[in-house]
Amino acid sequence: MLKKVIEKGNGTLKALIIVFIIGVIILATVIVVPIVSERGGNGNGNGNNKIEVAENESSVATTFKIVHAGGIPEVGETVCLEIVSDKLPLDSMRIEWSTTSGALKTDGKVANFTALSAGDFTISAWIVGMEENASSKITLKMHDRPELQIICNSWMLSNDFIEYEVVAKGVGPYKIWSDGLRFKENTIFSSEPGIASIWVEAEALSDGRKITIQKEIAIFQAIASGYNPPALGEKSIPILKNAQKKQIYLFLSEHIGEGEIVFSKEFFIEEIKAKFLFVGDEKGLRVYE
Repeated sequence: MLKKVIEKGNGTLKALIIVFIIGVIILATVIVVPIVSERGGNGNGNGNNKIEVAENESSVATTFKIVHAGGIPEVGETVCLEIVSDKLPLDSMRIEWSTTSGALKTDGKVANFTALSAGDFTISAWIVGMEENASSKITLKMHDRPELQIICNSWMLSNDFIEYEVVAKGVGPYKIWSDGLRFKENTIFSSEPGIASIWVEAEALSDGRKITIQKEIAIFQAIASGYNPPALGEKSIPILKNAQKKQIYLFLSEHIGEGEIVFSKEFFIEEIKAKFLFVGDEKGLRVYE
């Protein structure tokens, strides 16, 4: 019938009728497509697509995660942890925290963790009443604080061997070198008197930062005994050089401990009672016991 109407009508009427038909087809498409989509993509009416969308929209949270907000992962240092979520109003919810070991201070979605020993630690967080859908864990590997130390005497005699030890804790492999000492297994020696230094360098296991330490060692030609000083009035006392002062300081620090040694240019000597006597002249510094 529609075909006969179009054939009988004039050109304008035909155009309007065609436009109307196209409009009806578009409208039918807009109406029918949602119905088909609601019933299921395969047209069997089981509603699987609709149920899946509903579940996604009503999901408790797409993100509930603990992140490492800051701090160096070292024993004794505080590491800040924080929960992030793109759905939940965390500030208005009751959040609980727990840890396998160490000290944990919490305040809502933020927690500060401090380890008392090195190792792996697991920290957990959850929203009370929503544990199955809103919970998270994070594992932190805590390292010892970096420590480098050179253990050996602060002085030595030339052509003599002394033992040394390097204490390396919380760091990776270290390298050791010197500007005047030679290494042989776990000993050091030098053939020249003066002052030499040992350096040790390593990287911290926690963050890879470089750590370097230095130790100075005084080297003496020999320690003599039986020194008979001349009359003090006949002895001219030269001014000690800075390197000689440093040698004396390193030598004495081994016997009397760390402290301040003051060298005065003017002094009055009435009597000398000493275990060690240092005599400096143009030939260098000599030690008498």
